[in-house]
Amino acid sequence: MRIRVLVFAELRELLGGPELLVEAEPGATVGEVVADLARRHEALARRRFSTALNRCYAAPEAALRDGDELALIPPVSGG
Repeated sequence: MRIRVLVFAELRELLGGPELLVEAEPGATVGEVVADLARRHEALARRRFSTALNRCYAAPEAALRDGDELALIPPVSGG
């Protein structure tokens, strides 16, 4: 199945753009896709971020379906 992965802020630079298309096995979870991305992009493994599935925050065990949108959201700070 194909998952659209959106990346923001410094993660965009690490992964080479604002969006990736990822092929995943049927029944894959958010955590499995993130782990696969971290294996392919070592710098991602050292970063902290939240995940959102179809615009709602999602836990690693959330199941993915073909055509889903997964966002990697780094922490935000400001003053």
